[in-house]
Amino acid sequence: MDANPGQGPSQEDAAVVVVDGVVKAFGDLRALRGIDAQIRPGRLTGLVGPDGAGKTTLMRIMAGLMAPTAGRVTLCGLAVAHEGEAVHAITGYMPQRFGLYEDLTVLQNMSLYAELRGMNRRQHGDVFERLLDFTRLQPFTGRLAGKLSGGMKQKLGLACALMATPRVLLLDEPGVGVDPVSRQDLWRMVKALTDDGMAVVWSTAYLDEAERCEHVLLLNEGTLEFDGPPSALTGRLHDRSFRIDEVAGERRAVLARALDLESVCDGVIQGAAVRVVIRENADRGPLEQLAAEVGGSLDAVPPRFEDAFVDLLGGGPGGTSELAERMQAVELDSEIAVSCQHLTKRFGDFAATDDVSFEVRRGEIFGLLGPNGAGKSTTFKMLCGLLTPSSGEAHVAGHNLRSATSLAKRQLGYMAQKFSLYGLLSVGQNLEFSAGVYGLEGRTKRERIDEMIEIFQLEPYLKAAPDSLPLGFKQRLAMACALMHRPPVLFLDEPTSGVDPITRREFWTHINGLVRKGVTVMVTTHFMDEAEYCDRVALMYQAQLIALDTPDALKQKAVTAERPEPTMEDAFIHLVEAEDDDTQEAATGADFPVRPARENLGPNEAPKSATGDARPPEISHRRFDLRRLAALVRKESLQLVRDPSSILIAFVLPVMLLFLFAYAVSLDIREVRLGVVLETDGAAAQSLAAAFSGTRYFKVTPARDRREVADQLVSGKLAGYVVIPQDFETRVARHGSAPLVQIITDGSQPNTASFVANYANGVLGNWLAGRAGAQPSAPRITLKPRFWFNPEIDTRRALLPGAVAIVMTIIGTLLTALVVAREWERGTMEAIMSTPASVPEILIGKLLPYFLLGLAATIGTALLVIFGFGVPIRGSWLALLAMSSAFLVPALGQGLLISSIARNQFIAAQLALLSGFLPAFLLSGFIYEIDSMPLPIRGLTHLVAARYFIDSLRTIFLAGDVWPMFLAHMAAMLAIGSVFFVFAMRKTRKTLDT
Repeated sequence: MDANPGQGPSQEDAAVVVVDGVVKAFGDLRALRGIDAQIRPGRLTGLVGPDGAGKTTLMRIMAGLMAPTAGRVTLCGLAVAHEGEAVHAITGYMPQRFGLYEDLTVLQNMSLYAELRGMNRRQHGDVFERLLDFTRLQPFTGRLAGKLSGGMKQKLGLACALMATPRVLLLDEPGVGVDPVSRQDLWRMVKALTDDGMAVVWSTAYLDEAERCEHVLLLNEGTLEFDGPPSALTGRLHDRSFRIDEVAGERRAVLARALDLESVCDGVIQGAAVRVVIRENADRGPLEQLAAEVGGSLDAVPPRFEDAFVDLLGGGPGGTSELAERMQAVELDSEIAVSCQHLTKRFGDFAATDDVSFEVRRGEIFGLLGPNGAGKSTTFKMLCGLLTPSSGEAHVAGHNLRSATSLAKRQLGYMAQKFSLYGLLSVGQNLEFSAGVYGLEGRTKRERIDEMIEIFQLEPYLKAAPDSLPLGFKQRLAMACALMHRPPVLFLDEPTSGVDPITRREFWTHINGLVRKGVTVMVTTHFMDEAEYCDRVALMYQAQLIALDTPDALKQKAVTAERPEPTMEDAFIHLVEAEDDDTQEAATGADFPVRPARENLGPNEAPKSATGDARPPEISHRRFDLRRLAALVRKESLQLVRDPSSILIAFVLPVMLLFLFAYAVSLDIREVRLGVVLETDGAAAQSLAAAFSGTRYFKVTPARDRREVADQLVSGKLAGYVVIPQDFETRVARHGSAPLVQIITDGSQPNTASFVANYANGVLGNWLAGRAGAQPSAPRITLKPRFWFNPEIDTRRALLPGAVAIVMTIIGTLLTALVVAREWERGTMEAIMSTPASVPEILIGKLLPYFLLGLAATIGTALLVIFGFGVPIRGSWLALLAMSSAFLVPALGQGLLISSIARNQFIAAQLALLSGFLPAFLLSGFIYEIDSMPLPIRGLTHLVAARYFIDSLRTIFLAGDVWPMFLAHMAAMLAIGSVFFVFAMRKTRKTLDT
């Protein structure tokens, strides 16, 4: 391990972060293996390493979001593991995923984070103005964060992380997926921060970014491999980096041959040349011989940090792609594999792609570059048949994508920008699906799957879920699925975004090999060194094509006296800025706004400081702060207004469910299909048959032979039948002899069978009483049934009030069950946890808006029951409001507990439906009498809040106000809700450890 030489640090240069023997284990996996490091103020420290090296884990430990398994981290003298709240108050953290709220505007996100950090509102204006100027987001304060480009999102994330002027700023891969123009802005801003004395840690897998850092901590497989300035590592490669020039026509073949030399540890394509690094103490003779054979010249070049990094890891992969070697050469009917003419895509008035035309030849690598939001992905999706152009035409492998979309799709493979395979299928099942969906079967299918498993080293992960894979293996799996059917045209949308250099080189070895077999490759990337691999590059900006040429020709356009050998990144920025200048000149005097001009800053110049000479903001450090709570409530309320799914759940779903309960669920049994078999034509038999037909409870099917109705009973057409036998008349006429009637029912439905038997007996009894005609002597006691609360015995009046409770159990639990799970999925929870906001503040901030929404939904549902279905209410609205409020506490609390356990919306929704609906329906007395349940189950019902709410609602609707009962029920519901809330708080710790 290297260290900085020199004298001990001064007090001003004392380490603000000290990492001492940190170990982090996840089960048997050791993500960090005894890391020792120091981070100093006023310096940009790069946390560098390949995918899975442990960078994000170490960053989270420093941010207080994870506890180390062993060792300790101190930040500004605070023990991070034990003083997390204090650490969060002086630390700015920007997670790897965009951690802000896409349905809030730029200004609303900034206001939220200012208040979460306890900033005094009086200072918001000055601080916001400074940060907006610093990040150049002033023109976009009213735009939703989700509508920003990738680079603007990162700037907004940086602005929010800088609230309250933290002493340490932790940036977890801020450059991933960001175009060079925006990345340049980020670098300038970070330089201004370090100039002001802030300690900044920049995590990255991009080695050109690492080279810009003043100090580097290089991790690999959880071990610190290097600690020092980048130049110290790069210096190890003195006289080991070379470039083979003048091999434009053979560059891919030359690279493959060079990488297969034992003396070469790494190599990449650089425009028309090939750049190689030889191993330590290796003979350069074989490389010189190769250069001579291809007619090129071998020149020594200065080493880059990436060269040293790959060398430190043992070198990159060889130059031969086993995948390409197993493929047959591609043949197409035309030399033009992909073409588009005047391709345009509009979304309303917005043109995402505007009049784009180009052709891609067979066996060519064609790069589509551009800043975030330039239209690259939209163009890609049209060429893949995923979007229909608004105008213009596109062809793939000779097939028109408008008229022969299916045929075209069979000829292409597509690897999406975002990982798009099925998370609920295992790796092996995803491979099976991809093979099947492209029509592979039998022996060919098995061979292709085995081939992909072997080539991309997927064997250890076949039973794992794709989401659990390291990023590099996710991308390997995605590429394997895209290549399963060996397509002649391959579309790769940022295939190596965020992966480490070794994996990136592996991908390009395969791509180069495929192209040599005639495969056509279209690729988008923000990694400019990858653009060097392309035969031609098309640069898009603001939906239009602004440049199309070879990489070297584009670089030539950026040559200046100060920059005689520009990089592709230099060329990219130069062309975009030149287009801006042309646009502004053309717009002079126009009456519409023009995109703000970029500041004319040099590569090492910084924009106006974010901290400057301004007074430090006044910060609140209270453990429970009403201002932070108000900010969280405001944020949730804004999201509710802008989220149609919550409104749908709260107001539309209850209406649908109530209609089902009102018309599809009924305890009244009427017009049951009953057969009546008359085996005699006597007057008494006819009279009894008429009695069965005259009641509203039966729909009678007459018959003469019991075999007719027996068949209908078996087939389910009848619920039962009555047989009036041949001797019925004789028995009726004979005094003292009871007439016999046979009643047969379907025992497969016991409730219906009991109803048929009881009502048939009732009809027979009434008929007999009517025939007797005798007036009985007056009894001493006369019994007259009288129903106080539902005299019509209308089950709808008893059912619908209870249905309100069942519906609101589902709605209330669903509303909050999805809310925290959604934040975990979007990555916003990690950012919130890095602020001083406490767990009670976070949960109460979520509970209050959903409580008001749930209360409005409950009252709306009750109004529908009263005015829509005609169920009168005898109690007071005060009682209804009080009981509804008490019930929402356990319903919403249960949802919060579920969402704190399940960090996936799908699982949270399933748990909410199962744990909310089933107990409420079965154990609340809604349908089944609680007193008839076994004693243990009856005891369990006391834990179901819906039991108390249903009892209260039926009393309010049918009887009136019975406050002694209401108060007891309210106390029970609030107690249950308190238990849920306490468990939710204990489960929702401010840590990412599970």
